[in-house]
Amino acid sequence: MALELEKLAYSFAHAVVRVNERQFTDINNVQIEQELTEAAVYGTGMGPMKRSVGQLSMGRGQLVFSDMGEAGDFYFSLGEAPVMTLWSLTYQLARPPADVREIECLSCRVLKTAIDHSAGAEALGMVVPFSFLKMKLDGREMTLDPRVLLQKGLNVGQALLSNFG
Repeated sequence: MALELEKLAYSFAHAVVRVNERQFTDINNVQIEQELTEAAVYGTGMGPMKRSVGQLSMGRGQLVFSDMGEAGDFYFSLGEAPVMTLWSLTYQLARPPADVREIECLSCRVLKTAIDHSAGAEALGMVVPFSFLKMKLDGREMTLDPRVLLQKGLNVGQALLSNFG
């Protein structure tokens, strides 16, 4: 019996970039990442005693417009200061028969312009590297809630007091 992999994997379905009230949809690829910078609490031993909560950095990513015309319209919609204008990105991943995951990147900003010109239809796209502040997966923010962060800090403080008290 053969395993049907397409029923297990999610595929890029579609994306929508919103600049003010305008929407752009001719996007065929999205890549994002947001890194947590960790630190550790050190004592008199050789190894770390505890982990710190860490600091979530700005997210980075890129999207690829499949149509150069729409990519140009996107840049024009950013106004006089395109690298300062904030916009949002929402995209979906789908798995048959009807399983859909939605990812949102909020407070996005263009980092640079990158165009690769060559012959053929494949070369009509435009790559847009960007940064973002927050990411949501199926409506749930991927960063820690401030109340959870405060509680984690209190837990670390209590553990330190119990070790030295």
